[in-house]
Amino acid sequence: MKDLAEAMRRKDDFFKYSFVLWPVNINNQHWAILVVEPGRQTIQYMESMGCTMPPAVDSIREFLDLQHGTPLTWTINRVENLPRQLDSTSCGVFACLYGVYKVFGCTEFDFQTTDMNRVRLWIAGHFLHYTTRTT
Repeated sequence: MKDLAEAMRRKDDFFKYSFVLWPVNINNQHWAILVVEPGRQTIQYMESMGCTMPPAVDSIREFLDLQHGTPLTWTINRVENLPRQLDSTSCGVFACLYGVYKVFGCTEFDFQTTDMNRVRLWIAGHFLHYTTRTT
């Protein structure tokens, strides 16, 4: 995260990443995630309830153009056929899983709402594991 923050301060370095995961908060009520691929000039919107794309996506595109120094032609698409949440509390976990699947190169999203408690424990376990290793 520190490397990403530093790269974002230097406009040319940000575009060396193959992709960047960008969490998006929607109206302080819901989470989605963007997969930004600077080299391909694509932004993929991944969201678990079928909500419309928020204005923040355009703001992020504008930010990317500022980082680049000139306007680019971005392709922005909503990723379809994603697993959908069936409750009102799992959007952040779904967004995290979409990102994890992208990082590991998975093309099939094979999880559902009933998996979320187990996934929450898995995430917490990773945080605890790495926290105890670095302190």
